[in-house]
Amino acid sequence: MDKKGFEVQFNWIFAVIAGAAIIALAAFLVVKNRGITDSSFDVQTLKTVDAIVTGTGISSDVTKVSDISSKLAVGCNRIAIGSAQRNYQNIVLFAPDSIIEGKLITLTLPINLPFKVSNMLYATSPKIRYILVGKNEIISMINKSLPDSMQTEMASSVMAASAIKNTNNYKVRFIVADKDAFAAFSVPKSLEKMPNFDVSAVVVSGSTDNGEATFYQKKGLVWEPKGSSNYLTLQGLLGAVFAESRENYDCSLKSLESRAKIMMEIYSQRTKKLALLAKDSECKPLYAEAEARISSILGKSIITNPEAFTSFANDWKNKNSDLEVLSCPSLY
Repeated sequence: MDKKGFEVQFNWIFAVIAGAAIIALAAFLVVKNRGITDSSFDVQTLKTVDAIVTGTGISSDVTKVSDISSKLAVGCNRIAIGSAQRNYQNIVLFAPDSIIEGKLITLTLPINLPFKVSNMLYATSPKIRYILVGKNEIISMINKSLPDSMQTEMASSVMAASAIKNTNNYKVRFIVADKDAFAAFSVPKSLEKMPNFDVSAVVVSGSTDNGEATFYQKKGLVWEPKGSSNYLTLQGLLGAVFAESRENYDCSLKSLESRAKIMMEIYSQRTKKLALLAKDSECKPLYAEAEARISSILGKSIITNPEAFTSFANDWKNKNSDLEVLSCPSLY
């Protein structure tokens, strides 16, 4: 090969290599830029969701349906969209592990023991199917408390629940208030092909004041137990309905317990001051009894001993009524 032919061939090979390098660099820049764009979009969307969550969280007895453009991943005191996430230390949040784009339903209810301890924030998607199984007071109260915007339905028995059809929801959750009946309940055949983590159940036993919630997840056509936790008040019971996993439920209970301890301490100090101001009036003994009662509860846990808090709330509510009858300053 002569020199001129060699140069032509070399230039052609160099052009191919250089062209490939330019294309690769361009592709890299496009992917990188897309990643930056996606990240910026996630951050902006999360800000929108954050405004919805925090705005709803400071109000009581509010149901809201909002538009969301991205899928939310919900964890322990955390909401994430893609690589962007927001941690919440002052909100008691109960929600499924994921909420897909479309609509976001939020419900806020106060929990009183008997004074207001915190707002409970519940979040879900209208594309999640909630099936309430059985006919008893607990199921009835849950049904009355859930927003109309949620996709809920009643099944008179586990037999009726077993016969449901697959309506192509991305998640299905069963709520059962009868342990014995649940023992004979298998995952409906129509849901067999759904991913295991998208079909779940919670079995509650107790009352609307307090009780136990046991979490289950689909494993083929059987229910795999995922642990149990206690609940306190109807609001806590609803938390077990919305929270898909026991881990996230327990995390929210710990947040509630932290807020309850702060409020208990505040009202304990208030009661002591009221007792001092009452001097020798007929109000003073009632304040002393109330202060002793709240002091006895300060070291207890909502998570492990919900019955004690139910009893305390009833006692303090009655004591407050007695003080009002005597025209004494109220406890709360």
